[in-house]
Amino acid sequence: DRCRTTPALVQSVQGDEARVLLRPPTWSGRALELGAWEPRAVRWRDDGLSLVAAPRPGEWVSLHWDFVCGRLSAMASAAVARVSRRSLAAVNDTSAVAALV
Repeated sequence: DRCRTTPALVQSVQGDEARVLLRPPTWSGRALELGAWEPRAVRWRDDGLSLVAAPRPGEWVSLHWDFVCGRLSAMASAAVARVSRRSLAAVNDTSAVAALV
């Protein structure tokens, strides 16, 4: 999950940390799915270095390894979420796994 590019909604920012809401992947017992929205603390700056200016509450951002990598428009955030769902669907496709065996 941490390596997956993830859209997140910024709730608050304090120092080098931001509190965001995101949908992590979960295991349903049969498949990987995007889970319910949950809060997570992430870094937007580390040792004075950042990829973006300080994010603001209400903004969409992209995360990679719990680090804010960029700002997203609402449309871009939806597109990243769509790609996540497609990737999970491909992982869950048992016919693809059967073809490899």
